[in-house]
Amino acid sequence: QLLETIVNQAKRAGQPVLVISHRVQLVESLATRFGLPTLAGEASPDPGVVLCIDSLHPNSRAQFNPQEWQNALVVIDEIEQVLWHGLNSSTCRRHRVAILNTLKTLIQNVLGGSGQVWIADADLSDIALDYLIALSGIDPDVAVVENTWKPSAQEAWRVYSYEDKTPERLVQDLAHHIAAGGRPMVCLSAQKRGSKWGTITLESYLQQRFPEHRFLRIDSETLSDPTHPAYGCMDRGQSLDELLSRYDGVLASPAIETGVSIDLRGHFTSVWAIAQGIQAENSVRQALSRVRETVPRYLWVAPYGFNRVGNGSTSLASLLSCEHRLTQMNIRLLQQSDFTQLDGLDLGFQAESLMTWAKLAVRFNGGMARYREAAIGGLMAEGHVCQPAVEQTQAPEEESEPSLKTTIDRVLAQNYQAECEAIAHSTVQLSSVISPQELCHRSSQTPDRRHRSRHQELWQKYGIPVTPELVSLDDRGWYEQLQYHYFLTVGRPYLADRDTAMARELLSRRTGGLFLPDFNGSQLGSKIGAMELLGIPGLIADPEQVFMNTDIDLQQLQDLALSNRQEVRSLFGIGLAKNSSGIMIMRRFINLLGYSLEYQRCTSLKGSQKRLRIYGLVCPHDPREQVFQQWLERDRSDRQIYPRIPLTLPDLTKVEESEGDRYQQLSLFKDIARNS
Repeated sequence: QLLETIVNQAKRAGQPVLVISHRVQLVESLATRFGLPTLAGEASPDPGVVLCIDSLHPNSRAQFNPQEWQNALVVIDEIEQVLWHGLNSSTCRRHRVAILNTLKTLIQNVLGGSGQVWIADADLSDIALDYLIALSGIDPDVAVVENTWKPSAQEAWRVYSYEDKTPERLVQDLAHHIAAGGRPMVCLSAQKRGSKWGTITLESYLQQRFPEHRFLRIDSETLSDPTHPAYGCMDRGQSLDELLSRYDGVLASPAIETGVSIDLRGHFTSVWAIAQGIQAENSVRQALSRVRETVPRYLWVAPYGFNRVGNGSTSLASLLSCEHRLTQMNIRLLQQSDFTQLDGLDLGFQAESLMTWAKLAVRFNGGMARYREAAIGGLMAEGHVCQPAVEQTQAPEEESEPSLKTTIDRVLAQNYQAECEAIAHSTVQLSSVISPQELCHRSSQTPDRRHRSRHQELWQKYGIPVTPELVSLDDRGWYEQLQYHYFLTVGRPYLADRDTAMARELLSRRTGGLFLPDFNGSQLGSKIGAMELLGIPGLIADPEQVFMNTDIDLQQLQDLALSNRQEVRSLFGIGLAKNSSGIMIMRRFINLLGYSLEYQRCTSLKGSQKRLRIYGLVCPHDPREQVFQQWLERDRSDRQIYPRIPLTLPDLTKVEESEGDRYQQLSLFKDIARNS
């Protein structure tokens, strides 16, 4: 409300107003709230706009020019999440340096003139304030308005926390709540059809169980589908509260976790949440607070989150040291391939942005390491009452009635198979290429268009016919597995070209610098070199080979990996215990390629009673050889077009030997004799 007053005063005075957010849906909500146009909206008599931080650069559709906003009022709601999105999200990666340059110029122009910057966040920290001050380059006047309000005993939520290993009991209680006449708001951390506890699966389950009820699913898919009731529900033309009042239950993804206020009274009887460890722990608390009414909250939070940033460290020094060392290694590798564009490049680009990224990253990593504890602790610090959810006494299920797990698994399988088939069978005009950037900017996506877009994306990535099996493989991380396997084996001669092309892509916009996390994330040379030093190619060379912990090559793998545990985590995100065996370490690395180990039998060494387990190599049974031939054809035909894949399948002939690789074997690993 304070921000609305400030914005209205600026509009009456004719002062330009720029509002920056990090989600398309939130942009629409803020535009309605402040009476300003969005990038895609119609012209407004008021000088101002609301846009995503993704568009804060000259080459965006907004063609944003910071010089036009010198004396403006800049408003950044949910500042901590906006900055984290700008510094770390994949959607900003392609233009991140330009975005950060533009943001810095904008802040300098506004605070250096007669403008003002207003920021707000329920979890505002010194990190955001220090960053904006550093960007300004001056010592601006800073005023902090702190909301010290805490709920009274009557206003505080009753939060019932489920401490089980899975959210199954919460879903059972949710179903009983609905059967008893309850109208829940359900906040979920996932959407995709492959997610067991996501919006799509639970919507199907609840709709099957309660066919007479009306449930509304709100996620990025339904919000962008013109044929769905949720389409445009946060736009200025509709009232979100009025829409929600028509339904017996609502299931929402993080698409509305921040910046949205649901002020309905007397409709929702409870709020439920399943947090699987995907979004930050403070986002879980934000989601619970979207419904303003004091109704009971029921919450399942994973004990630990599985997302990590950088090397996963909670130490600022360790995280930054790793990034700098990895940068130097990647630069040395590129210099071996005569890539000269890095010469004289500013590798210290915006030190304040890198430092802020690191501070936010270690905070994020810390929250993931104690996910449930952090979320519950945050709720209690806000003044709410948290207590364990008591197991309810329920009538025994009839023998003919399937269990919840069986039902959910069946619904998940049906939905996912239907989605894979729809993508595979969609019609795509391959002569009309749509870039990934154009795809992600399309705000309206019918199911048919979404299927066609995904079909084309898969065709461009793999170059083989798109089948339901290929869709499923891609969803399970097949592309990353194939990249490792390809460049570790038949594609090794083209690794330098690949990394050079990725570096050239980051530098092609003449922005004058590299943002180190993006640069390091784009390079594969250091990872492939480390795998070679560990002997991974030799371990997968013979499909008939068997392995024991006493094997010399496994002992060498164990010694090298354990003496470089931090480097292994930095490069691959693999955490190794100090007592990890050679078999265990081998399994972790070959899993990255899609291989696995299978126990075969036990044996005894001569003169020893100790039993040793023998393992065999399990090779992947998938069409990767077809993909490798396509990639080889691509890389042989033109070494300058990586990573684009031809849109017509060539005749596959025997793969020829390629010319020698220019990369020397370099690694972050210590105590290794490196080639110069």
